[in-house]
Amino acid sequence: MFMTHGPVPPESRLFVGRTAELKLLEAWLSDAPCVGAVLGARQTGKTSLLLKLRHAFRAKYAFTFVDLQAVEGAQTDDCFEYIAEQMVEQLAETASGEQLCVPKEQRQFSTFLRELSRRTRAVRIIVILDEIGALPPETAMKLAGTVRAAFTDRLINPDLARYFFLLAGAVDMLDLTVGRTSPLGNVTERIYLGDLSLVETEQLLAEVFSARELGLVPGISSEIHAWTSGHPYWTQLIAAALDRQFRPSKEMAIEKIVEELLRTEDRNLPHLMRVLKADSALWRVAESLLSGPAFPFTRTNATIAKLELVGFLKDSDGLCRIRNRIYKEGLNRYLRSSMPQLEPAALSSMVRVGTFLLDLKAGELRRGERKVRLNEQSFQILKMLVEHPGDVVTRDEIRQQLWPSGIVVEFDHSINTAVKKLRLALFDSADKPRYVETVGRRGYRLMASVEGVEANPTNSLSRSSRPH
Repeated sequence: MFMTHGPVPPESRLFVGRTAELKLLEAWLSDAPCVGAVLGARQTGKTSLLLKLRHAFRAKYAFTFVDLQAVEGAQTDDCFEYIAEQMVEQLAETASGEQLCVPKEQRQFSTFLRELSRRTRAVRIIVILDEIGALPPETAMKLAGTVRAAFTDRLINPDLARYFFLLAGAVDMLDLTVGRTSPLGNVTERIYLGDLSLVETEQLLAEVFSARELGLVPGISSEIHAWTSGHPYWTQLIAAALDRQFRPSKEMAIEKIVEELLRTEDRNLPHLMRVLKADSALWRVAESLLSGPAFPFTRTNATIAKLELVGFLKDSDGLCRIRNRIYKEGLNRYLRSSMPQLEPAALSSMVRVGTFLLDLKAGELRRGERKVRLNEQSFQILKMLVEHPGDVVTRDEIRQQLWPSGIVVEFDHSINTAVKKLRLALFDSADKPRYVETVGRRGYRLMASVEGVEANPTNSLSRSSRPH
């Protein structure tokens, strides 16, 4: 059973990968040379990794795991009181003497830490603070400042030297751990969570499906990975859907599963779109990545750093790339759904398709003042795409439109030829489409914007297309 809600239990076989991260975290626990930070977007496995760490080293160190979502929006004193309560409760088995009084104010927290250290029988006390983003910015800043003070004071007070603080979050962690003015900036080492490799994706599937089942559907791991690029949540989600309908005797169409999830998934993708739309700088860069060339990746650029922790982009050999094919398709669909829909009356005359002007009555395509040659079959396909912007026009629908029953032609070859000529007319490419996108073995979809044009459109388009 794949995990699509909440963290993966640390003892579960579905926890795969993260070997390098666990090795680095183990080194931090041993020497406590820094304040640790685990940064990653939603549903990329931060909490799963932290729980795995606690599970793996619980016999060696004393752990306190604090999920700050439990006190979402808490003011400073309430936040510190809750953390102290969790530490007292979770360290009870290793602490001696009477139970400590829980501090009610932030200024009492440092004294509490020193006293708890003296009473705890452990070589190291690990304090994991998960979901920092649940706190108001002011509370998070004060918490980070207190953690920094405990770290720096370890050289003066040996009781504090036994602590190792590990914080986890997403974009909110940038203000706390990055830059000279960040309270933890020069005392923090960071782990940025990436995605699963293809080998790890294969391992994950193998934990549920038998070798025989996977062998009957060759390349299934590669196909899933081609869509998700190893995103932990989306990999588990697609695999779970596959598990529900797996029939070893039939080839499974991952594309159909993805198509359904793109319509119905309501936790990750909608959240990502809302975050992008809420910040105009993020939105502009996201759109440019969708339609333009890649550009250099650097975390010194605040917008790029945020987009990485939002989860939209990744570092791909030094270049910014959209994190996976699902996000690329999701943004494409969001943009298409936001386009104004054509009224039926508009289809009786002129429409603008990207930088082209299409005269549906005359059967003509223009770019500026120049008429673009387009044969009848290619024109009819373009007309069908324009009439259904953003939707898939299937090859069977094209066949029925162009070659009614009773007329026998080599449909596949003829459709391929007509689409190829259409792309040539639009200066488009099948590999990097801007107008006509091929959708798997199903059909085609128009990617460009479509809008009705008012009277005297040719002259208007000619003027607007000229350089000023």
